[in-house]
Amino acid sequence: MNKQQPEERKSELARAIEARERPTMVFDVSGFMGLGGNSIRQIAIRIPTKLEQDRALAGAHKYVQELAGDIEQVKSDEEILQDTKGAFIAFEFCRDVTNPNYPAFPGPKWMCQHLETERIGVLINLANEARAKLGPAPETIDDERIDQIIEACTKTAGSSIPETMMATFPREVLTQLVVLLSLKVSELRLLVEAAASEDKVEPA
Repeated sequence: MNKQQPEERKSELARAIEARERPTMVFDVSGFMGLGGNSIRQIAIRIPTKLEQDRALAGAHKYVQELAGDIEQVKSDEEILQDTKGAFIAFEFCRDVTNPNYPAFPGPKWMCQHLETERIGVLINLANEARAKLGPAPETIDDERIDQIIEACTKTAGSSIPETMMATFPREVLTQLVVLLSLKVSELRLLVEAAASEDKVEPA
C-alpha cells in the first residue's frame, strides 16, 4: 500500500509568488505577420520562467534530433538548432491576448511549419523588449529612475530595503547609477559653493 506523500510546506513568500499575476505586454503584429484584413492583430508577450525556458530548449534539441534522423550533419548544424530554439522559446512567451494563460500558437512545431525564420526573429525582438521593461532589473537608469531610487533610499535608510531593491541590478546598471549620482552630487556642490560665494559678497 502506497503511503500518502505529506503536503509540501510552502512559505508565505512562495504562496505569494505562485498566486501573483504574471505581467504581459501587448504588441500589434498585423504589420509583419501578413494578416491582411484579419481582425486578430495583437499578441501578448510574457517573460518565461526558468522551467518554461528549459522546456523550450530541451524540446528544440529533441525536434532537431527527430528531424535529422541518421543525418549527422543536420544534428550538428548550429544554424538549424538556433532557429529551432527561437521557435520553441517563442511558443512559450507568445500568449493569447484575450487570455495569457493560453499560448498564442498551437505549438512550436506548428510555428516551424507556418512561420518564416524572419517572423520568428521579430517575435524574439518583441520578447527582448518586454524582458527589458518587465524584468526585475532596468536596462538603463534615467533621471526619473534615479529620483525614485533616491527617494526610496532616503525613506528606508538604515534598513535592508535599499539593498533588496538593488539586488537584481546587473553590474553595468549599478556602475551607471553610481556615475549619474556622482554627477548629481557634483552639480549640487557647485550650486552650494556658488550660493556661499554670493553670501560672502558684501553689498555695495
